[in-house]
Amino acid sequence: MASRSASRRKPVGRVNGLAAVDARAEPAMLEYALWYARSGIPVFPVYEPTAAGCSCAKGAACPSTGKHPRVERFEQSASTDVAILETWWRRWPRANVGVAPGRAGLAVVDVDPRANGDDSFRLLEQDLGALETFSVETGGGGTHYYLRVAQPVRSCSEFFGASFPGVDVKSNGGFVVGAGSVHQSGGRYRIDPGQGTIAYSSASWLERLTRATASSARESGVPFEVPQKIARGARRDTLLRAAGSLRAKGFSGAELLATLTVTNAERCEPPLERAEVEAVAADVARRYSPSRDVFAAADAEALVEWDELVPEPALDEAALYGVAGEWVRAIEHETEADRVALLGTLLAAIGNAAGPRPHMRVQDAQHPGRLNIVIVAPSGSGKGVSLATVKPFLRAADSSWLETCLKSGFGSGEAIIAELGGSFRTPDNHDAIEQRAFIVETEFGRLLTVNSRDGSTTSQILRSAWDGDRLELRRAKEKLQASDAHLSLLAHITPEELRSKLTSIDTVNGFANRCLFVLTKGSKRLPSGGYVDPAIIGRFGKQFAEAISFGRADVGIMSRTTEANRVWDPFYYGEPQRNGVVGAICARWAPQALRLSVIYALLDRSKLIDAEHVRAAIAFLRYTQQSAAYLWQSASGDNVADRLLDFVRERYPDAVFGREIDSAFSGHLHSDRKRVAVAMLEKRGLVERVRDAQTGGRPSFGIRAVPRRGELS
Repeated sequence: MASRSASRRKPVGRVNGLAAVDARAEPAMLEYALWYARSGIPVFPVYEPTAAGCSCAKGAACPSTGKHPRVERFEQSASTDVAILETWWRRWPRANVGVAPGRAGLAVVDVDPRANGDDSFRLLEQDLGALETFSVETGGGGTHYYLRVAQPVRSCSEFFGASFPGVDVKSNGGFVVGAGSVHQSGGRYRIDPGQGTIAYSSASWLERLTRATASSARESGVPFEVPQKIARGARRDTLLRAAGSLRAKGFSGAELLATLTVTNAERCEPPLERAEVEAVAADVARRYSPSRDVFAAADAEALVEWDELVPEPALDEAALYGVAGEWVRAIEHETEADRVALLGTLLAAIGNAAGPRPHMRVQDAQHPGRLNIVIVAPSGSGKGVSLATVKPFLRAADSSWLETCLKSGFGSGEAIIAELGGSFRTPDNHDAIEQRAFIVETEFGRLLTVNSRDGSTTSQILRSAWDGDRLELRRAKEKLQASDAHLSLLAHITPEELRSKLTSIDTVNGFANRCLFVLTKGSKRLPSGGYVDPAIIGRFGKQFAEAISFGRADVGIMSRTTEANRVWDPFYYGEPQRNGVVGAICARWAPQALRLSVIYALLDRSKLIDAEHVRAAIAFLRYTQQSAAYLWQSASGDNVADRLLDFVRERYPDAVFGREIDSAFSGHLHSDRKRVAVAMLEKRGLVERVRDAQTGGRPSFGIRAVPRRGELS
């Protein structure tokens, strides 16, 4: 763009797809909204200017023409959900695009030349360094510079003070009008096509942004802004900073404890022990008197980033290929279920209903569309919503399979074999035994508990079923067996329960790496429930029926096309090595991808697996891998090491020493076990040894957590 500084900035990337949209004479506003959404930036509709003024009810009298939200609670309502965005812009096709940068971990530096912002911005760049990042030229002649920030930043006018007029910052609590929108002057907000990457803020810019945030909070009476989600390693530090801010506002010790208790329960993942919260509240209440300005002191203990912190998973649109993707897009706005939960449930159901005949073969191993899908969702998000949404379509496709093969309530491996082996049949029943079973377990935690018991056979049977082996158990007087079983699993669990019950490598290798974990969240709330047109149920039900019938026929061994191999080979040879619990959970990535590609091909009623089927399978698999990485973060597979790492990170930047470490395990940790855990963490660079200078005589050594090193990238 022809901005005040374009001539001296070098390009740092390209804006995929957006430059082409921006070059059109009258691009559709929905295209801009969808581009932001694909980039993970939530957006919402904004009133657009018209010949008569603003499109809102005030018209020419509106003081914010083309610059105020069409939706209530814009920051909370802003979305990246395609169906929601399409609904909004079908209703208001000319609506401007509002961007909620704080929701995406961004801050936007807003330079207004009409208020001398050019000169102010030039001085800031001389002091803090040039901003080489994605930018948008506003319709009024200003510029928006988008930055990724590692710490929360508050929106504020004249953010940098009276010495730098005309430079505002929009982040948490604010918004900017996005690219493609129309200014009241008639000018359009346009991108700089040479600045396509949203860069991380440099250390100098980040320090100034956070310092200004703290200053504005003190002046306005607003306390430290607590993130919506507080991850492991940042919980104690965040609560400490919040407590310092609240103490400065006059909170008593009891009020501090009450507020921190609620914050801990609602935002810390997982919550700290109550004793930890009480200790933070008591420490701040003891060290500072009410109304003393302790915000700066609390803020000085800045939030720390750890190497293992990873973003929430994001679904690649390639996973929404073909009939499955069309179905998700057609019904997702009429259900509270997350689109990934819908997709995973459908794939598992179709793979089971089609039976074991259609399969890929690797040496002697057969890989049909047999999946174990575990939906991981927060408590209260509604267990079973995805299955309840899928059921009408499955009933329309194959009601016999739904009534006969949908099963639940198995408490042992023996019960599974008895069901699939026909042990419960009457002697006069000579019908063929139904080998398909679609097991629904709404309490996956219960199943994990059963698996961990001595003598339990459930894990063994479920592993054998996934592998396609004969299911066998021998008792003193009888032998139970089931042949050719085709068993799939759909389960539900919360993140907290999953992490607490599935941590050791032994448990993971025994069963969990035959599952695909799908992290989801409720996509929306529908007070009156959703409504799916019977015509839509009939249309997709017919397509699913055709796919199931195709699979039930003599499809046999499936193979990839040449184009599909061109996609598969780089994926296969380029898959990275993963360590710890995440590595163990993702260890069966290749057979899982094969099975997913089989199902996508069946939905196309194709015996050949084509390139798009492989791409879709890889995209869905990547989401499950991202889910595992997010859920277990730095989990090493050693329960003691993981617990110790959490403990020392909560106390960073302080080091912890012998008896303090013992206290984390209530004094029940053997010294040899402690040495092994410390050595593991030290080898991975997660902790470092430090010497206690306070002791006399024989030196005392402790450990301290090691935060992320170097610049963000």
